[in-house]
Amino acid sequence: MLNISADNRSTSRSFSLDYSIRTQLVPKYPQPPQDIPHPRSADSFRQHTAMTKHLSLLLAILVIAIETLYTEEELKETGFGYPPPRHGLALIKWYVKTCIDNNMVALCNPVAGEFGFHEFHNSGSLLPPLKDKHTYMYFTIGNLHYRHSEDLPYEVRKYYDPHNQLSNMDRVIVKFNRNKNKIEEIYISEHYNPPRTFELGASLISDLRQH
Repeated sequence: MLNISADNRSTSRSFSLDYSIRTQLVPKYPQPPQDIPHPRSADSFRQHTAMTKHLSLLLAILVIAIETLYTEEELKETGFGYPPPRHGLALIKWYVKTCIDNNMVALCNPVAGEFGFHEFHNSGSLLPPLKDKHTYMYFTIGNLHYRHSEDLPYEVRKYYDPHNQLSNMDRVIVKFNRNKNKIEEIYISEHYNPPRTFELGASLISDLRQH
């Protein structure tokens, strides 16, 4: 039989006890106390909040930063609505001469769907968000597929070809004040493409009405 001396057994017990104490005193994976916030957590939250605010501001600026056209020359430089079969230039000229007066009072009723008018929901934030949706609405016109668009004049529809997308890509969008029956803003757009969307200034609207 194998004999183990008392000294050897004592040494073994001493080593086991010492190792056990050391393993209990020193965690294998040291972690900060759970009840004390990590020193970087507050800073990270503040940075995330600041970045979110900056992103929201940037998006708001991008939405609002629609170029405004003030002269017929500026309108021409955009290339909007021409040459044929594009119909946008004929559409906007007809609209400002027929559907508003000198005070921007609506002479065509967008709510009733005249000439193919229908509500533009601005779901992609193409235009500035409406703060008061009970008073203001966006309406769009120019879709020659839409019902009642056949009531548009010949000069607007004459190049229309249902098989040619170019002949049906232009839109006029208006901001309508329902309480006052007034058009507050007029936009032109190549099928709601943000870089190809413009607002018409008062001077350009006046010039187009006179020609």
